[in-house]
Amino acid sequence: MTPTLERVLALNNAHATELSWLDPDRLENLVARAF
Repeated sequence: MTPTLERVLALNNAHATELSWLDPDRLENLVARAF
């Protein structure tokens, strides 16, 4: 996992009450599908 994705994951999960909780594999999958 890249440092950028680590930061995105931490930011997302810090706000998990507003957003869906992600694990590293799920985040990488979502980013790969987006680009």
